[in-house]
Amino acid sequence: MRGDSTAWSRPDFDDSAWPTVALEDVPGTGGILWLRTRIDLPGTTRKPVDVFFSALASHEIWWDGELVGRGGVVGSTPAAEVPGPVQALYAVPDRLASPGMHVVAVRSSAGHRHFRPTVGYWTVAVGPYADLERAARGTVTGALMSLSAIVLAALFAFLTWLLDRREKSFLLLAILGVVSAGLLLAEAYRPLFGYAYDRHLIRLAAITVLSWLLDVTLVLYLVRRFPMRGSRWLIGAALAGATVPIFAVRFFDGKVLAGYFVVFPAALVWTLRAARRRLLGSGFAAAGIGAALAALLVDPGDFLDRNLFLSIDVLLLCLLASRALQYRAERRQRETAELRSARLELELLKKRFQPHFLMNTLTALSEWIEEDPAIASRMILALSEELRLLGTISDRTLVRMEDEIALCRSHLEIMSCRKGRRLTLETTGLDPAAPIPPAVLHTLVENAITHGASREPEVVLRLRRGTEPGRVRYVFEAPFEPGAAAPGPPVEGTGLRYVRARLEESFGDRWSLESGAAGAVWRTEIVVPAEP
Repeated sequence: MRGDSTAWSRPDFDDSAWPTVALEDVPGTGGILWLRTRIDLPGTTRKPVDVFFSALASHEIWWDGELVGRGGVVGSTPAAEVPGPVQALYAVPDRLASPGMHVVAVRSSAGHRHFRPTVGYWTVAVGPYADLERAARGTVTGALMSLSAIVLAALFAFLTWLLDRREKSFLLLAILGVVSAGLLLAEAYRPLFGYAYDRHLIRLAAITVLSWLLDVTLVLYLVRRFPMRGSRWLIGAALAGATVPIFAVRFFDGKVLAGYFVVFPAALVWTLRAARRRLLGSGFAAAGIGAALAALLVDPGDFLDRNLFLSIDVLLLCLLASRALQYRAERRQRETAELRSARLELELLKKRFQPHFLMNTLTALSEWIEEDPAIASRMILALSEELRLLGTISDRTLVRMEDEIALCRSHLEIMSCRKGRRLTLETTGLDPAAPIPPAVLHTLVENAITHGASREPEVVLRLRRGTEPGRVRYVFEAPFEPGAAAPGPPVEGTGLRYVRARLEESFGDRWSLESGAAGAVWRTEIVVPAEP
């Protein structure tokens, strides 16, 4: 009943003319509103007896005509009203809590909601204090347990990203964990801390925004984690599915649930596609998303209050298990690449010290000692410099570009003396400090001279550097005689196998190597990431 009279709180008041409505249909705006109900308190009810009240309204709780609790100040106008707590628990004096029939009356006003809810959010419960207090906490205990797991998962992902910032998916996983933790805190904030009901809209808006971020971050993570064709369509569908309900659906829970009903199935389809393509870890990710979707479909009404917490835990656990599986595979791949690189390194060093290379070099040296001691001296210095540089850099994963170029020029100096021709390397745009796997360019230079290099008196090999977003391109060109064998052997030999092994060791799968004839030159292009 709208209006105001303290007589309406008394148990002997005749309320037969008052309309009877379900509690969830009670309106909440427009001056002062009274509610009355009768309860039969069993003799077995444990004491103390309390009244739990929750609503978007300032309120007074009356028991058999006596005021037992007040939240805020009830007012006939918004200016006269002081907003009360969104939920509260009030003790009923033992002298009033005798077994039998009692009248509970609520005097309320709701002038500070700031929005028009579809329901009044009314809850009134009477019972033993311990039971009501436990019910008032709701799912806080479960939320806090889930929160600890989510925070640990987010921290693990963030620290992993800090150790290797190339793995952007770990950063997205950390952001997903932070957003999930924020969402759980927002959901649990009401029973955990409480607040004046005029701030309820802020909490609902925060839940909506965090749910939107959860949807979008989950999709971005899956696209980054399992790259496939159609990623733009998935991102677009997720953005539309999470955004449109915010403006199209009236009640807040519906906004959030509608986004989940779009994003979770789309994410599940994406991970199932990845599993069909046997992308490592996709099965775990599909299982986590499938579990969350199943919980949503089984009980949508209880999903946000209860099942969301457990679903996010299971989802993050599965995503971390997916990452762990991939990490183990990458570690094995890296160990295999390192072993292969070490073996090829030994083969490369053996090649440099093989008898026929030393014999040819020493034979040429003996001839130059007799014919031109100055050239012989140059040859000795170049040979010692090449061997020194090889010994210095061969056991490293990456070396400076200036050291690699010095190694190449020492080798060209030796071969120039041996062949009686001028062999030089011309470079353009190189960064002296840029990292490069050791002896990679040296191997290309050696192949160019050994396999079909031009027999002109002066041969210029060229190396230039180009940059692209996030990548560096090295183009090596070696002229060769028309009809002569190309500077890359028909069957890939030790040299190019060494190059590929070194690139894989340093850059994983983020590199490419292409080699082929381009007119009168043999061109080799190596593309590596800008940051190793």
